[in-house]
Amino acid sequence: MTSSSSSSNPNPYYRSNLWSRFFHSWISSLLKKSHKHGTLNLNDLYDLYPELESSKLVEQLELNWFDEMKQTNRQPSLLRATLKTTGWTPFLVGLLLIPSVNKKKK
Repeated sequence: MTSSSSSSNPNPYYRSNLWSRFFHSWISSLLKKSHKHGTLNLNDLYDLYPELESSKLVEQLELNWFDEMKQTNRQPSLLRATLKTTGWTPFLVGLLLIPSVNKKKK
């Protein structure tokens, strides 16, 4: 969703408290719906945060990549440019998902 369109399915994360955010209980209704119906439609999904829209992230990543390439004292790193763009949060969340992926493989 773009920020200019009206919010048809507001993200409950905005209204959730710290406890709910930590344990991801704000997303439980979406998970229940997915389990009940077996699949989700695009209109079932929550609206995207404006700062996570791909066009904004691509622009910021491009700027960070050009800054990274201008550095004369080190080799450019896509990882550093990405961390400057998104911060550590997506990587840390990914690390939390690793144990659940390992359980499914067993």
